[in-house]
Amino acid sequence: MPLNNGSYAGEDGTVSLLESVRGDLNNDEINDIAAVLRLDSKGSGIFYYLNVFLADEHGELRLVGEEFLGDRISFDFLEIYGEGSVSPLTGIAIHPDDYGQLAIAYSAHAQGQSYAEKPNLYLTRHWRVSDDRLVVFENY
Repeated sequence: MPLNNGSYAGEDGTVSLLESVRGDLNNDEINDIAAVLRLDSKGSGIFYYLNVFLADEHGELRLVGEEFLGDRISFDFLEIYGEGSVSPLTGIAIHPDDYGQLAIAYSAHAQGQSYAEKPNLYLTRHWRVSDDRLVVFENY
């Protein structure tokens, strides 16, 4: 059942939108959507997912990929690079060859780290859409 804060509650927990961005992921001059969703499953974990949708000329959206980001992460940013984009990490303008990339940064728990602790492993991940599928090409 929908809640006033943009979250949706059900038997298995609550899903809420953490962040979303628009930009052209497949070079068709139509803005697509990437969104980070947060699932509180009423258990000990809080799970984060990236969902990517391509839009057509009629505004219809089609899911092209979903990626599990982690449990109890600390989110930093989500961006689709395009004209005028500047790297949130370096402050340098994004090269036109990189337009259409989807970038995300967040902290996750390192291997062996307790989930009771603040996550200390900073990750940046980059995807492209290829053949109508989400493909990771940088993951560090």
